[in-house]
Amino acid sequence: MAVSWARLCEGAMEFVYLLTLACVGGIINHMRGEDGGMLQGVGFTGTCDNCFGYWVDHFYDRAVMGLPTGAILSVLTKKTKMASIAGAIMFASIFVGWGCYMGLGWEPNTQARSGVFDWFLGREMAGWDFGRRWARMCAGMSLRGMMWTLPAGYYLFECGYGWRFALSGHMMGLVYTLGFRTPAVPVAPDWDRQPGQDWAFDAGTPFSEFLWGSWLWLALLSVVLANPRPHPPRARVVWFEVIAAAECLVLVGSSIFYSTVVQHDQENFQQSLWGTVIPTAALLLLQIRAARACFGAPSSPSRPLISYNAINTIVVDHTASQDDAASDASDLEAAVPVQPRWWASLWDQGLPEPYGTTVNIVGLLSLLATLLTTCLSIITLFWNWGSPRYCTWEYAPDCMQRQ
Repeated sequence: MAVSWARLCEGAMEFVYLLTLACVGGIINHMRGEDGGMLQGVGFTGTCDNCFGYWVDHFYDRAVMGLPTGAILSVLTKKTKMASIAGAIMFASIFVGWGCYMGLGWEPNTQARSGVFDWFLGREMAGWDFGRRWARMCAGMSLRGMMWTLPAGYYLFECGYGWRFALSGHMMGLVYTLGFRTPAVPVAPDWDRQPGQDWAFDAGTPFSEFLWGSWLWLALLSVVLANPRPHPPRARVVWFEVIAAAECLVLVGSSIFYSTVVQHDQENFQQSLWGTVIPTAALLLLQIRAARACFGAPSSPSRPLISYNAINTIVVDHTASQDDAASDASDLEAAVPVQPRWWASLWDQGLPEPYGTTVNIVGLLSLLATLLTTCLSIITLFWNWGSPRYCTWEYAPDCMQRQ
């Protein structure tokens, strides 16, 4: 088959533009992490002591990342309602603090506040070696990323955009590990850096924030661009549903646990609590709705039992009459070559390039990160079985002194 150099160059430029937009997400997320960067919220609220400055400032910082994410989703899909719901869920999840897991074990962090996943990861204690600290913090960061993408991603999954963005948040621990271990990019020697001003490519938190925002937008953009005409009626991806249900239980447990935490900084406690409860409730409601639609709908003889969406994935309609099953299945098998269902759900064929390859690679990396998160969480659960779960004078006096 002859190679079209024009199409090859066009595809290369499309990929470059995709990476460019992903980097914009990284820049925006770095601004969020730096309290708005050049648009710092403290400029609006810092001189106002009695006008709810804390909440205005923190809503503003999260909106720096949340609003552009919802905006680009709306512009690309032309589905404002869907983009608003997904964007609102992600915006709420950004309020959950993750400072207690952010260090990734490079330095001891026994003074951290109680984290939302400490109920089964345990608190870090003095004397732990690097491996034990990293396992706990990488698992915590990956679960924190899962909280960012799974509830909104499950909603996009229900809208026909696949499972990949939902699981992409599990990369957060690995992304931050890379950000902490990558050598800093040098800055111009004559740059007059102000006190407290971070360069986005400084090793550690600044570069990690940039990488995470870039990965988040790369996953979201590739999922949307690879599915220009999504078809909500699609097959249930059973293995993904099992993962989503299990992690929903983790989020429910985290919501219950964190509601019992005693913390002097009530503003920080409230923002983390509601940032946990709202995405958890959204995911739980979405899964209940999906279960009712799959198992509770009445049968109708007028609808086909089996159909295909745009990417040759089998779509089973459980509401159809069983009398039409044999004829529909035989006709479709003769007309369309069918891949094994599990394989088709891991690597979708027929998606527009270069977005198809990109989204499939994103999906495989996300699935591998999900498996790593599961293993680290189980190891940490048993490794830290005797560790305290709360920041208290009795069990973690260093933490209480910090408060």
